Amino acid sequence: AGNYVYKLQSIDLDGSDEFTEPVAVSMTSLVEQPLVPLEFALLQNYPNPFNPQTTIRFDLPASAEVSLVVYDMQGRIVRTLMAGHQGAGVHSAIWNGTDDAGRAVASGLYIYHLTAGEFSDIRKMTLLK
Repeated sequence: AGNYVYKLQSIDLDGSDEFTEPVAVSMTSLVEQPLVPLEFALLQNYPNPFNPQTTIRFDLPASAEVSLVVYDMQGRIVRTLMAGHQGAGVHSAIWNGTDDAGRAVASGLYIYHLTAGEFSDIRKMTLLK
């Protein structure tokens, strides 16, 4: 924080130089403030289709108890990616195509489900091997 004055100097090829008029700049904070999303959102994973891994991003406008779970098309839990309290902000989880036991899963269509407080949403993703 503080006030700063800048002047630019240009130097020509022949060695002559010239200064600009001073420019005053006032800084109120040097700490970047994190952006908090305005609403809950579950975004499409990227890349999709994927191999060997994909990133799932979601936005929380307020802290919440979060559950992010991957299901197969028969509705069975394949992998729990996140379970617990998360603060407000932009979050992401990486799924590497394995189940909760660490075994590689088959190619195919999978569902991921996010619950965060009262918010709930699902999306589809495709694993290609």
